[in-house]
Amino acid sequence: AHLQNTEYNFAIVDRQRHTLIGNIGILNIDTLNRCAEIGVFIGKKEDQSKGYGQESLNLILDFGFNILNFHNMYLKVYDYNKIAISCYEKVGFKEAGRLRETKIIAGQKFDTIYMDMLASEFKSPGIAYIVKKKNQVKKYGVSTSSEVFSNHQMASREKVGVLINMADQRMYHAKGMGKNRVVFEI
Repeated sequence: AHLQNTEYNFAIVDRQRHTLIGNIGILNIDTLNRCAEIGVFIGKKEDQSKGYGQESLNLILDFGFNILNFHNMYLKVYDYNKIAISCYEKVGFKEAGRLRETKIIAGQKFDTIYMDMLASEFKSPGIAYIVKKKNQVKKYGVSTSSEVFSNHQMASREKVGVLINMADQRMYHAKGMGKNRVVFEI
């Protein structure tokens, strides 16, 4: 099945508190060149710098690179947003360029930084790992898939099943795999 959409928008929800903390999405999709932009927003200051952004970005990158088959995913950030820049660098984004003095706040000028990541630079926390392990089960005859899944440090079968079934059933939500606290929902 071919997934076709102009945008994918998800809520970022803290499952422990049952609270909306932000949103993340894929936009400006260029299917010919297999590129897309990511937008992410964590609303309240008390939810920032706690790993929600990193976890959400890893999930959306996994979805973009391993389900939607993008080659390049990028984002934009203003140079005054040091916390966001640090988060993006930790995930693996690299500065690709900048537009100078594109934002003016109270007379102070700021640059827009473009950061990107190639599919070859992304290490999948879930989808590609599970597909690879499932193929090893078929190829090498591991007796049960539970042996494969029990060795995966970041995901349970239930969570990964939702991710893998997205391509077949067109379910666009991914349960968090890192710290078991982020869920994407349409």
